Amino acid sequence: MRRAMTIKPKLDLPYDAQDTAQQPPSIEVLVIGPSTPEMASLETFLRGANKDYSTTRANDLRQALHLLSHKRFTIVLCDLTLPEIPWRAALAQLAIVAPRALRIGLAGSDNGPSQEEIRRHGAHDTFTLARLDAYWLPHLLDTALHHAQGKLSSLDPFLTGMGDSLPIGILTTDMYGNVRYSNASYRHISGQPEVLWWHQHWTAPLHADDRPRVIQEWKRALDTSTTCQIEARMVRPDTSIVWVNINAARLPEARGYVHTIEDITPRKHGDHMLSATEEALYIERARAQVTLSTIGDGVISTDTGCRVTYLNRVAEEMTGWSQDSAHGRMITDVFRIIDAKSRQTATDPARLAIEENRVVGLSMGAMLIGNGGCELPIEHSAAPIHDRDGHVTGTVIVFHHANQSPAVARRMYHLAQHDALTDLPNRMLLEERLSRAIGLAQRHRLQVALLFVDLDGFKAINDRLGHAAGDALLKSIAGRLKSCVRDTDTVSRLGGDEFVILLTDIHGLDDVRQVAEAILFALLPPHKAKDHMINITASLGISLYPDSGTTPDDLMHRADTAMYHTKRQGCNGYQFFTVDMLPNYS
Repeated sequence: MRRAMTIKPKLDLPYDAQDTAQQPPSIEVLVIGPSTPEMASLETFLRGANKDYSTTRANDLRQALHLLSHKRFTIVLCDLTLPEIPWRAALAQLAIVAPRALRIGLAGSDNGPSQEEIRRHGAHDTFTLARLDAYWLPHLLDTALHHAQGKLSSLDPFLTGMGDSLPIGILTTDMYGNVRYSNASYRHISGQPEVLWWHQHWTAPLHADDRPRVIQEWKRALDTSTTCQIEARMVRPDTSIVWVNINAARLPEARGYVHTIEDITPRKHGDHMLSATEEALYIERARAQVTLSTIGDGVISTDTGCRVTYLNRVAEEMTGWSQDSAHGRMITDVFRIIDAKSRQTATDPARLAIEENRVVGLSMGAMLIGNGGCELPIEHSAAPIHDRDGHVTGTVIVFHHANQSPAVARRMYHLAQHDALTDLPNRMLLEERLSRAIGLAQRHRLQVALLFVDLDGFKAINDRLGHAAGDALLKSIAGRLKSCVRDTDTVSRLGGDEFVILLTDIHGLDDVRQVAEAILFALLPPHKAKDHMINITASLGISLYPDSGTTPDDLMHRADTAMYHTKRQGCNGYQFFTVDMLPNYS
């Protein structure tokens, strides 16, 4: 007599109708869990089943996620006692990477999680390993799959056709947010195939950075019985991004929820371009005002047509032109220079800098003819202005009275872009170089690496030995970090004990590993700080373009995230960013 099961196979399970019609001769099953006698028996039961189950083993979640990224499995069986991660987090990750699979938790005893808990965290049921045998395991799985197929085929064809005729995307879900129905417009917007994905959570296609906010707002609105309206990004299977407007409301009699999905990508692109332009202009003006108002040199900028776009206060005084009156005029009208000896019109430095895309060095023996006719002996230089992609967008001319030194101007410019303590590039200069590196890497299909370096236990050292010793230690750290990289790379200090290293023109992970290991090794010898010899280590987090992210903010945030994972692993090491480091939301 066969043993009775405590688990009833009455589940709403994910299933693909198209796959039902074209079902291959075998059903791919992924079994996740360490090698135990129970796991070995489970695989034996599946191989001996009447239906041809093809099983694959993964010893831990990391290996399972790798397999799921390369192959589709119809069924995923996951041990709920995985040692490296809580079962709730494991199921949540599986729901994201395998939304169309039948996901079953494997409990060691009858005291495992309840079916309701399992459903809330991304699976569909739980089986007790001790109660499975060669009959019940395949029987239950077969029943679950046929049950899902039956529910799919029972949809009212009239209602389905009516939903598919609507121009706006429609989703209905159960009380947990798992998809019960999607119409043709939704599938067109999301780029999903022409099937219903049973029990995929409706937020799964959303961008990972938007999903937590959407889930929070969605739950808050539904808990208060109000409608919910949210804008978010949706990631299509081809990785393209679609902006959508989502409206959600509760269905009557607590049967679930209905969502309308509207594609607002064209409007968001227009808003984003306008916002990005306004933000760039604001930042540019702010930087110019802070830097240029503090130096003693005259500064004039032009566009590529050599028309004046900006004069600082000193330039206004020396040329006799105000910012308003000079704007849009040719540079040769505002910045009139002649050779002091020959009295001939001098070469236009702005035009030369643009045409030859180079810095036109300091020129002497020039005379500036002011707007009122007064003459001033000046020294001047010009340089092209580049955008993030290296394209010339204009020029900047810097000039001063021939009896004044340009050293003050150069010093002020340097201070604006470097850390005062270590003289390393600061955050502003790092972000500029990172943006330019990403643009070049995108054009030439190269890689960029960002290493976030955080010292282990620096605060305790600083508190115990004083700020003078702490500052001396930071200078020593800066010197050793610079010795580990090339001249073309950037070592920067963000503040405190945080350093960031930008590596350009990367050809593989081995290049980055060598630098990371060189840094850890270089920091090991004691550092002389005032009257102290200090031992200190560091924790590194590494992000890569384009694998970890495609924007400066993404790379900075994800390198920081990887660094904190290194801290949790015991410090004095490094880790590359991986997607499983991101928070899990259920």
